[in-house]
Amino acid sequence: MPQQVVDEKGKVVSVILSIREYKKMLKNSEELESIKAYDEAKKFERSGGKFIPFNEAIRKIEEKRSV
Repeated sequence: MPQQVVDEKGKVVSVILSIREYKKMLKNSEELESIKAYDEAKKFERSGGKFIPFNEAIRKIEEKRSV
């Protein structure tokens, strides 16, 4: 179980996790982000959106940065 760190007013300001718990949280977070990205892509596709190749997307992003 995580330990809590409190400030002088007793407000919880952080927690201490084991490395195992931390890695599990990261893995779950990454999986959730992948699921969200998939759901957004499917929603985009259903709305008639057009996908572009990854390399083209990177090129367009880099062009916008150089402006």
